[in-house]
Amino acid sequence: MSDTTKEQARYAYPRYKVFIFGVEVTDDTIGITMNEHDGGAPNTCQITLLNEFDKYIITTDDMAAISKIPGGILNIPWMKGAQSNGQGPINTADKNSTTPTITSPRKAAILQTKNVVTQNVSISARSGPTGTPISDTNSTNYYGTSIKRYPMADGAPIFNSMDPVRVAMRDPFDPSRWYWHFSGFVSDMVDNTNENNVKTLTIVVEDPTKLFRYTRVFLNPGIIDAQAAITQEDLRAQTFFANFLRGLTLPEMFFTLFFGPDKAGTEKILQKNVSASGESNLSTKLRGIGHFALDSSSYFLFGPDAETVKEGDDNAESGLIDIKPPVNLGNDLQIWQSLIDHEVQPSDLYTMATEADRASSNNTILDRGDYITSNGGKLDIEGVIDWIGTHPQDYLVDGGRLMMLIPNSLGADNRKIVVEDIIQSYAMNSEWHSAGEIMQETVDRIQFIMYATPKGDVVIEPPLYDFNPNDFGIAQMSADKLIDTLPKSKPGTSNASTELIAGERMFRGNPRGPYGTNYVIRTRDTYNWESAFVDEKVYTMAICPHSIVQQWESVGNTSIIGDLAVVKLLDLIPLYGVRPVPIEPRGFLNSREGATLFASITLNKLNADSHTCNISHVPNIALWINRPLYVEGRNFIGTTKQLTQTITWGASGDMSTTTDLYAVRTWNGQVAKNNPTEPIFTTIGGQGSKPLDYSILWKKAVVPAKDKGDVARNSDLLTPFTF
Repeated sequence: MSDTTKEQARYAYPRYKVFIFGVEVTDDTIGITMNEHDGGAPNTCQITLLNEFDKYIITTDDMAAISKIPGGILNIPWMKGAQSNGQGPINTADKNSTTPTITSPRKAAILQTKNVVTQNVSISARSGPTGTPISDTNSTNYYGTSIKRYPMADGAPIFNSMDPVRVAMRDPFDPSRWYWHFSGFVSDMVDNTNENNVKTLTIVVEDPTKLFRYTRVFLNPGIIDAQAAITQEDLRAQTFFANFLRGLTLPEMFFTLFFGPDKAGTEKILQKNVSASGESNLSTKLRGIGHFALDSSSYFLFGPDAETVKEGDDNAESGLIDIKPPVNLGNDLQIWQSLIDHEVQPSDLYTMATEADRASSNNTILDRGDYITSNGGKLDIEGVIDWIGTHPQDYLVDGGRLMMLIPNSLGADNRKIVVEDIIQSYAMNSEWHSAGEIMQETVDRIQFIMYATPKGDVVIEPPLYDFNPNDFGIAQMSADKLIDTLPKSKPGTSNASTELIAGERMFRGNPRGPYGTNYVIRTRDTYNWESAFVDEKVYTMAICPHSIVQQWESVGNTSIIGDLAVVKLLDLIPLYGVRPVPIEPRGFLNSREGATLFASITLNKLNADSHTCNISHVPNIALWINRPLYVEGRNFIGTTKQLTQTITWGASGDMSTTTDLYAVRTWNGQVAKNNPTEPIFTTIGGQGSKPLDYSILWKKAVVPAKDKGDVARNSDLLTPFTF
């Protein structure tokens, strides 16, 4: 089966486009490996370039040309008698050259562009380790009044760390569709030459969440102006912000960390800091991360009975409610997938542009879409890719959106349990903590997933391992439905001039989806799979302490003053016995409800890793992480935890997708009561083995029959809380 399937894949027609620093290097790209996962580390992409004649490496000749040193005058004593390799201006035929040049046009264009990017910094601002100004030392001649943004050296690649990278991939089985494959920054580079003098340059790229680990909550690593060096006030250990996010809702927390409190509208909340020791008014110095776009970022509610929060309501999500009202998606996951999907669309010319571009008063950005229909009205998707890839200054890889999907039940009623008891019970100190640490800790405690898409957006959503592929749509959706759903600015608000959409003109193009069909791996498309069940990862009981003592901060040890909340999975005990796992919260839980919810979340996470699967299959570049994947060969549904997409060019080249699944759900003979032909996929032990089922939030998941037609109630499947 494996050989036949691989032969079928060889009749596919893959194609890709690679842009580094706004320059297309597709013709030299011989290998791309992309790894995506739902963990805290950034996704990565490894790109291998042919490097014959050192076309991507700065040579001695290139360095002399950059520095305008006439050819043949370098005095290198240990190289006496040696000749240049002849690939640059310093060679035997050009010894007396006074106007050295770089012979490779591509290399010259990049190096000459980078060489002129400098920033003026006063010498007096530079000092040695003892604080002595550089201008007062003997090293003055080695320091100029300007510094280069892009350091260059003999033998170094022409690219630099933090150079923007975009990769697009064509669907091998549908040449009319292109997908963004990766967006991010250059991180690591390896210059390799083998015994046959075959030269390659391997570049490792990290997605925009790379900035998270460098972003102390007061400092933004996206600032590249050396003159705006961080002040002493910024660097001070601000320990008084020990719980500086207390009082914020989930959207407010992330919008504050991404964009800063002044832009997110939460500055008034942070300035009034309330703690156990009292209340104080403090001016905040928090800054945002990178250049993420506030104007096009949104948060979305899903699930039934979405309520409109009234202004002035004590339970309202104040702070963001005036400028970022939530968008209600109802029960439609297809719309959500359309919003964050990475298929290339004409509207990307608008939605992926910088915030300044969208806010400009002229229609230049809209006119960029005119040329895509010049070919007899046929969309030129490759033209969209070329324009975005070659204009990194207008389409920043860290200029994407923050998109949050929140269950409607995580509203005002559950704010105290979820946000205050579980999230903010953990002391998110601001003292030298990175914003990435705080965000990852937050999503981890409530089991949410945070990742960057290939377009550069950052998505936060609950784990979607209780759903089926058809929940994401098995038919195409008109772009009009998406336009009607997208939020628009409210008249009279601060962002009224920056509409989130530019009308139907920019959203014309291919219909969205279908998505559900992408989340199916058929037997004929499978190279191999490995399904594993690990017994020791199954637990049937979780025990979590919570406090019954006020002013717990002064006690110092929560374990001796806590009561216990217990979650039991009775359906699993007859097989596995009582297997308790103690849950030690990193922080302090104030109520039994909070401890019960936290124990249920943790128990879900532990048991999700007990049944896993690894599949190698034909290329599926439309697939994405945290999505339900149906495996036909074994008739089960798992959730994608990690994806590895590989393409190697050449005579022995190949392309494949490797998918790691967890939270595997199998069929145990139960069918839907209203449709006997529809199987119900459940984790081992059935529905009763899940303390928390996210699909119930939709109220569209069919409850399986227990015995002879008796139907379980929702209350049988959920613990008393509704989150």
